[in-house]
Amino acid sequence: MFSIRRLFLILPLFCFLYAPPVHAFWDSPSLPKWGDYDEHHAWHDAGWWWDNRADWARAHHPEWWGDFDETHHWQPAWWWWQNQHQAWIDAHHPEWWGDVYEGQWYPAVSWYDYSPSWVQLHHPEWWGDVYQGSWYPAGWWWTLQHDWVLSHHPEWWGSAYNGIWYPAPWWCRFHPDQCQAHPDWWVAEYQGMWYPAGWWWQFHPDQCHLDHPDWWGDFDNNHYWRPAEWWWANDPNWARQYHPDWQGAFDDHHVWHTDSWWMDKNPTWAQQHYPQWQGAFDSNHKWRDVHYWAVKDPQYVQQKHPEWVKGLRTTLPQTFGRQDQTLQRQQAARMNLFDQQQHEYEQNQRKYGASAGAANARNEQAMNEQRNQQMQTQQREQSQEMQRQAQQAERNQQMQAEHQQQAAQQQRERQQQAMVEQQRRQPNWNAQRAELQRQNQAQSAALERMHTTQLRAYNFPTAHSAPPMRAAAPQMHGGGGAPPHGGGGGNEKHR
Repeated sequence: MFSIRRLFLILPLFCFLYAPPVHAFWDSPSLPKWGDYDEHHAWHDAGWWWDNRADWARAHHPEWWGDFDETHHWQPAWWWWQNQHQAWIDAHHPEWWGDVYEGQWYPAVSWYDYSPSWVQLHHPEWWGDVYQGSWYPAGWWWTLQHDWVLSHHPEWWGSAYNGIWYPAPWWCRFHPDQCQAHPDWWVAEYQGMWYPAGWWWQFHPDQCHLDHPDWWGDFDNNHYWRPAEWWWANDPNWARQYHPDWQGAFDDHHVWHTDSWWMDKNPTWAQQHYPQWQGAFDSNHKWRDVHYWAVKDPQYVQQKHPEWVKGLRTTLPQTFGRQDQTLQRQQAARMNLFDQQQHEYEQNQRKYGASAGAANARNEQAMNEQRNQQMQTQQREQSQEMQRQAQQAERNQQMQAEHQQQAAQQQRERQQQAMVEQQRRQPNWNAQRAELQRQNQAQSAALERMHTTQLRAYNFPTAHSAPPMRAAAPQMHGGGGAPPHGGGGGNEKHR
């Protein structure tokens, strides 16, 4: 009969077959650990706060994205993605900005911490900025730093609903009447989702020129799109020199508005103080600037307002030249962002590679300590049975040698599998670069076709000159990007 004592002698040797798994320190985003301390300095996660003190969580941590499940227990946004999938988030919470990597959804803050360049390059619609070293979405800024948003990010359009701030795309999707009441919210629909002007100017500039020529704005030195309102408030000389078609004026609160806004809100004052503003009302009785009509309906201009044509013969070619120059500058900035994204990825890979090496060393040390402890236990047991010790020791040595060989082989196999997995996940940077170049070429060709069509409509020569690139635009604070499987806010720190 197989004795219990003999089992204790043999069992430790089978432990040599086991080796702790090597942790995969892959370069990927990490989920945020949302939570805060209560008045007793006890830490609670976001779920506890929302379940027990929802009003406090809503007022102090609007960046904690989530909702209550059917049991009325609060779950974070990634839980909803895992259980309800992307379609549910798109349908119920499009304001939860995020993306998927390796079967896991990560919120915008995870992506920004992982690769700011990737966010800026691929998700300019994720509005947010950095505060004390951490990135926060626009809703957090609107709730806790409202005045700062008004002066630094007038393009973060939106409003509060039941104590929570929502961006303009959310309003346009669920409350279109409110969106229509804010014509200064420059957003439009694309494939069932709403996107702000900055997203459109980055990915579809030709469509902006054709469909939304009144979305005035430009990219700053950090490749972040800012509306004319911001430029007139922060660098009026540059706006006046390079965008003379941005017609408008400041109100009593020193907030700049376009000429169309003034003609809608206070036409008597606008006509009295700015008689040089040219334009007309459309079929919806909305006043449109002459440059809008020049692009949208050349036939209407020539038939109804031939007095505009003389001025357009001078301004249109210059405007098209500036648009060409802006697009070239934007595309160069996108390529620079792509290079930054690759650099950030390689930095993360080196960091995680070093962590993996340290983990392997710790695992090997733990295995050695485990073996030593097992051998010591075995020796104590064997000392009680001196007669059997020699025979058992010989068998144990043979089994130990065999199991050590097996453990070493398993370790080599795991390392080989890790190398294969790492190679599989390595981004194809050449293919991504080629795709980005293809997109740039397509944008340039589309813009050139639009210019040619517009110039021919007015019987202009198709050749047009471009103004010089702007000198150093203000180094204020910039924008803010494909993940390895593969777009805003700034990066300024604020006091």
